[in-house]
Amino acid sequence: SSNSPTIILRSRNFYPPFLVILATGAILGQAPSRGSAGASRFKYRNHAVSNVIITTGSKVTLHFSLKLEDGAIVDSNFEGNPVSLIIGDGNLPKGFEKQLLGLAADEKKSVTVPPEDAFGMPNPNNIQTIARDAFGVDMALEEGLVVSFSDAGNTELPGVVRCFDEETVEVDFNHPLAGHALQFDVQILDVVTVN
Repeated sequence: SSNSPTIILRSRNFYPPFLVILATGAILGQAPSRGSAGASRFKYRNHAVSNVIITTGSKVTLHFSLKLEDGAIVDSNFEGNPVSLIIGDGNLPKGFEKQLLGLAADEKKSVTVPPEDAFGMPNPNNIQTIARDAFGVDMALEEGLVVSFSDAGNTELPGVVRCFDEETVEVDFNHPLAGHALQFDVQILDVVTVN
């Protein structure tokens, strides 16, 4: 049926791209279209550096990487196109935004963001038991399987299969990075004041 969960990814080590996780509608991790910041990325090397610092409402173009405590890279765009975002628009958790405030173009920063400022701590109430027959007979379940569910408003909600038997499936709806301190490395390419 249309309300049955669908498989997103078969992996125990699934960490969705950082900026896609953070986006609440806009996919910030996408490659920019022609005429956007990415298409003019070579300008950043040649333009005069402005003295505009990042404040709430600034449009910021940056490279970033995000790593787990053990150094495993969750996401990075240092090898690709930069991304642009507006500080304070809700697409970036406040704990990451506050690390950018006060920086200017051509500055770099490396900081460890604690779990409570990143994606929070795991909530035991976000682990749900669902009837096995809600998954459809043709879905092969396995531990670590990332499955997409639709809520009443047709919003996609990913969950990770923790365990299952013939009757029930235990699904964890906590953010995959909940409970992790994250190494956040940024290089600011451009800062524009937006009115």
